[in-house]
Amino acid sequence: MFIEETIMRIPRGMFRWTRRRGAALLVVLMVTMMITVLSLGFIGRSDTELACGDNTALRLKMDNLARCALEYGRAFAINYGPATISSPAAQPSESGAKDYWKLTFSGAPVANAVDPLWFGGATTYTYTVTTEGYRLINSVRVAQSKLQAKILYVNDAGTKKAYVASIKRQ
Repeated sequence: MFIEETIMRIPRGMFRWTRRRGAALLVVLMVTMMITVLSLGFIGRSDTELACGDNTALRLKMDNLARCALEYGRAFAINYGPATISSPAAQPSESGAKDYWKLTFSGAPVANAVDPLWFGGATTYTYTVTTEGYRLINSVRVAQSKLQAKILYVNDAGTKKAYVASIKRQ
């Protein structure tokens, strides 16, 4: 009985809860707003990352088209030897595609000095070429990769070879 009497004697104002109407609703709304802002930031960041990934893939494709044109230039050098080669027109990467590659020979091939240590003393020639890979949309280039390279042509006793001596991205 003594315990019950002491509990009864505690003043009521000390343990009385003050009622605040709508406080829980405000807390829930604030938490919901914070979650919404965080999720919108995440969505915005993921859209940016997706666009960057698309740009990287497009750049890689244009680089590969420019290298494709460079390989085509090597084949031209092997087939035509030290003759002056006219540059072919721009070629689509595949039928009906928007992606093109272009090969441009910069002048006549230059004869290199004969070196007995390299290629058995065979005469070598150097072609300077510029290659491009690009995408056309409504006659406007939206993506482009351009390479400048030197192709080394060797005719060693009838065996024709061509090597890419240097490549520089422009």
